[in-house]
Amino acid sequence: MLDNNSSHLAISTRSHAFALLEKTRNFPRGLLELYNNIMTWEKIGEKARARLDASIPSEWRIPENKMPAAEQTDVMDTPFLSGLFSEREISITTSSATNIVDVVAKGVWKAEEVTRAFCKRAAVAHQLVCLAGSESHKG
Repeated sequence: MLDNNSSHLAISTRSHAFALLEKTRNFPRGLLELYNNIMTWEKIGEKARARLDASIPSEWRIPENKMPAAEQTDVMDTPFLSGLFSEREISITTSSATNIVDVVAKGVWKAEEVTRAFCKRAAVAHQLVCLAGSESHKG
């Protein structure tokens, strides 16, 4: 098992070896391209976060001034305080499943608005859980 220093040394040594091979032009065909295209878990994570972040509509983003402090552990009231939800959306997303079925069956709520309200709520939850550790939130 490698500790952080050994791991860094191994990566540094490997990088140095590839650089040396490239300079001497004794690099096996295609190996440099393969090495350069290997993605670290950090790069994979960055791409996934960026893709997920881009999938959240701007009107569903929590304004920076409404984001809870980084040390705040209970964020249950953030959806209500964010200003993103109408009273109707809050009513929908805090209702029980049986109540939602009844209200939709009566035609008071449309299935589409129920779905949108829950998608919006999920996007807000995602921002609170997954984006709270991002650099922009650490401020």
